Amino acid sequence: MDPGTTAGQQAGGMAPPPPPPAPPPKSTLAMAAALLAVVALALAVVGVTAFPGPQGPEGPQGETGPTGPQGDDGPTGPPGATGPQGPPGPGTVMASSNTTTTTQLTGCTILNQISIDATGSGFIVVTSLVKLNIEHTLLTEDRWLLNHEDATVTCPFDVYTWYDEIPDDYPTELQVQTSAFVQTVFPVASAGTYTYTLSGMMSTGESGLDQHDWSNTVAVFYPT
Repeated sequence: MDPGTTAGQQAGGMAPPPPPPAPPPKSTLAMAAALLAVVALALAVVGVTAFPGPQGPEGPQGETGPTGPQGDDGPTGPPGATGPQGPPGPGTVMASSNTTTTTQLTGCTILNQISIDATGSGFIVVTSLVKLNIEHTLLTEDRWLLNHEDATVTCPFDVYTWYDEIPDDYPTELQVQTSAFVQTVFPVASAGTYTYTLSGMMSTGESGLDQHDWSNTVAVFYPT
């Protein structure tokens, strides 16, 4: 038995405590601190990702970007419904007047009349087809003329006058049946109702049986 051990046991009755452990090296402490910092940073990142904060205020609107390229044409759509009919356009207007009244050609005589409504400025063309019965005596020349007039009836002789005759050497005949075609152009400056007269007269050889038998007068308005 060790004499020292024996003496200690005898004096105190118990063995002495073991010595304290030696401190870790300084390099080990530095590594532990760095590890703790990395763990703390990772926890912070995870916390931000997992628990986002409140939404911030909306930022200002940015500038309008450039216009993009034009896209392809779309398919043709179905036809639409038919629209209402529009008002009549400025077309021609026609009127006609027929008469079978027998009228003696005594002086300047009204044979037929016609009225027509013009829709504006333009021209009115008046046309008449006329049948006459002319009494003729040998050695007497018969001459007559027909006109359209838009004012006082005067039976003028102008470029629109229908002029015809039976020569004096033609044999005597109670009624020589003849026809005439009269056409006259009247300019009009505005819309309105216009009236035209077919007039006729014997310029020579007038007698009691010189007659207008019938006539057909047509007026057509042409707008400009």
